Amino acid sequence: MNAPKKKLDAVRSIGIFVFVFVALMIAMLLYEAISGRKEYESEQRAAADVSASAAEPASASAASAASGAN
Repeated sequence: MNAPKKKLDAVRSIGIFVFVFVALMIAMLLYEAISGRKEYESEQRAAADVSASAAEPASASAASAASGAN
């Protein structure tokens, strides 16, 4: 009635292990790439905001100097 269970052979077990390991490595690399891209884009936006805010006072002071010279 109770048939003995088949054991997985070593080759199949190692193949499953390698497949799972490679899948986890690919998932980790994709996660790191996406989070790194988001960090890079946020740094670029922050740098653009800083340069834009630094340009505003410079242009305002240039305009006031030009109007004061008249």
